[in-house]
Amino acid sequence: MEWVEYADDIFELRLWLAPLLLALFLIPIVRIATAPFEYGGRYFMKLNRRFGQWEHVAMLPRDFLAAPYLALFAIWQAVRAIELSDWEKGAASLIAVALIALCFSQRCFRRRGHLKLVEFASRWPGIHPREFFDHMLCASGALRHVFPERPFQTIDHTNMDFSSASGSWHWWSALMRGVWSTVWIARLILLSAKNFENSALRKTASALALVWAGRAAELSRAQVSVSGRERLQNDAGLDIFLFTHASYLDFALAAVALAARPQVDDTEVPSRCLPTFLVAKDHFRDNPFYYSVLGIGRVAEALGMIFVERSGSRDSAKLIGAKAAEMLSTGDVDLAIFPQGTRAVPCVNHKRERIDSAYYTVGTRARIKDDGKHLKKGAAHIAVQTAQALEERGIKQNVRLLPVALSGTGIACPKGSIKIKAYASMRLNVGEPIIIRPAQTSEISTQYDEFVEQLHSRIDVTLKSAAHVHATLERRFFEDIRSMLEPLELEEISLAMKPWRGDDYLAHAILDAIYACKPDKWRAYLNEFVRLMLDFAPRAELLAFKGRVAESVPT
Repeated sequence: MEWVEYADDIFELRLWLAPLLLALFLIPIVRIATAPFEYGGRYFMKLNRRFGQWEHVAMLPRDFLAAPYLALFAIWQAVRAIELSDWEKGAASLIAVALIALCFSQRCFRRRGHLKLVEFASRWPGIHPREFFDHMLCASGALRHVFPERPFQTIDHTNMDFSSASGSWHWWSALMRGVWSTVWIARLILLSAKNFENSALRKTASALALVWAGRAAELSRAQVSVSGRERLQNDAGLDIFLFTHASYLDFALAAVALAARPQVDDTEVPSRCLPTFLVAKDHFRDNPFYYSVLGIGRVAEALGMIFVERSGSRDSAKLIGAKAAEMLSTGDVDLAIFPQGTRAVPCVNHKRERIDSAYYTVGTRARIKDDGKHLKKGAAHIAVQTAQALEERGIKQNVRLLPVALSGTGIACPKGSIKIKAYASMRLNVGEPIIIRPAQTSEISTQYDEFVEQLHSRIDVTLKSAAHVHATLERRFFEDIRSMLEPLELEEISLAMKPWRGDDYLAHAILDAIYACKPDKWRAYLNEFVRLMLDFAPRAELLAFKGRVAESVPT
């Protein structure tokens, strides 16, 4: 029969397959041979890490290509051995079965090692990220790895400095290693979700989130610090963290802010460093790359993160708010929100070098043109609904909103770029908390919309204050126009800016939009803005000018 000939040809014994199979199955073979023994210490780690690196190269083609082929090969060779009474084909079939068994055993070894790794990280979340991934590679290596009693090297996540690291650095290498690290952090959290109870999972996920934050800083050779830590002290109440948003690195560094909270006991291991995020559904659930390849979406799903439909209706937004409020009021969990809703537009200086991202210039061009649409009101709604949910349950707890301004992440890797810039100084500055007290719930029930509006405005003010938005914009503005104007005109501009330093921030929003444009547009727009200010142009005219500027903003 013709198909038999085809099958014989596909599954024919070929000499060149032997070295290929040996390369793919080298680690499982050595692992079985050395199974009775355990190896620990730095010397064996250096050796076993090399084996682990090869295992991470070989395991995908072995598990998903070689193993299925060998399964079919074993069946066919067994059938032909019986038909032809050929003992060589029978032996080939048995060898294929043995290799498949080796493949399965290596997966079991790797899984067991990874479970030990996440338990080790849970006890020592301050483990240096390089050492963590060395342990992970060793857990996949050819020698049975023994974890030490404590890490060889630890770091303070609230004050990291990797800027003095030696060796060459390339952004594409850092990016590839970052993607690989993210994939494995996600896999380890998903493995924990299958094997641990919810309370243990939260602790494990928090530790792995800190490892991820440290890894992001290490690979970009950045400095990371937290200021305003004293504002994180919270004796009783629920925390909602509000972050500015400039880079995908913001998600990794969010855990650092939670880790900076003062502990009751200095020896206590932080177990609440991973908040529940409100995440964009189109990015993290609907996008196959984020959901399946990186695994971030699957992790968000497993940990109960809240998926937000960014173009959803007001009713759907209320449902999301109610869900977040329910989660906050019934569980020992914190919430993290990016009120801007998406990453802000990146900015450059006159030399076209990256500087931090904008604040007001966020989202689509239509949103930038609009007045006061740089922040979404979801955070205010969620905070208010949480306070109401607590009151309904008779729980007398404060709801505390903590603004955290992230600086430097927009320099390291801004929106629209995958090219990482090394040696950025990243800071998380904690602003003044906004507290909703139980006594205010009566006001909320009678004046809900007004309360939300006021709270939304306070969130905006505290975020801007923590990020020093207005001071930075004005300093840059006056430096740029100094060569364009006479000293007397500079004084007049300073007086003209004074009314805009209060509640109305339109002038600063215009400056923010101007500096989000390309540098060749700045001078013309700044000249027009100066004339409008000197003429004390009405607000409507300034808003129309902002709309024209927004047309030049790359989104």
